[in-house]
Amino acid sequence: DESGGNNWPLKGGKYSDFEGGIRATAFVSGGYLPEAVRGTTTSAVMHIADWYTTFSILAGVDPFDSKAAAQLDKPLPPVSGLDLWPVLSGQNATSPHADLPVGSNVFIDATNGMKLVLGTQKSSGWQGETYPNASSPSEDPEAAEWNVDCTGGCLYNVTADVTEQSDVAGLYPGILADMKDRLSALKEGFYTNDDVGVDVCPGGLDVDCACWAGANVWGGFFGPYQL
Repeated sequence: DESGGNNWPLKGGKYSDFEGGIRATAFVSGGYLPEAVRGTTTSAVMHIADWYTTFSILAGVDPFDSKAAAQLDKPLPPVSGLDLWPVLSGQNATSPHADLPVGSNVFIDATNGMKLVLGTQKSSGWQGETYPNASSPSEDPEAAEWNVDCTGGCLYNVTADVTEQSDVAGLYPGILADMKDRLSALKEGFYTNDDVGVDVCPGGLDVDCACWAGANVWGGFFGPYQL
């Protein structure tokens, strides 16, 4: 039953681009962390790709993968992640990002908290503080009644409205149009990998390859199922 996920009070879950599907928590500790920022929090916009860049810079190495670039038949773009250390160390209170695309259907303006959402968003409701519970229906999170139609563009201020209660696209048509244009421009530079993986599983299975590989290749654990 995949309706059991709960990211309350955030909207949506694993199958959506709302905050319940993309927002996460993280912490940093250790003696290298300046005393002044220990025990503090930040809401600066970060992306998971930023951690690789940050750790690389802290370790004194170039985050660009020259070895991978040498094996490709087309140019490898720079890494997308930015250095978080100025924020984490208290040198800077603001996000290193200005424009942050999250896939092809989400664009966040980190300078003002506005978030553009496009497409049909699945699993896009609010679960409640205690969920699932004895009265929770067993439902498919991809069923139509869970969907939110953002094909024309939904707009949220996730700084002031982190639970995405209010779609303000109708109030700010100029911001909506501008953010759609900016996302379209950024998408032109998205890198696509043309490699096609090969399943490690034999043909004719009546179970998912990932499940078969976990049981037969990885000793009962989930692991890579493609070469």
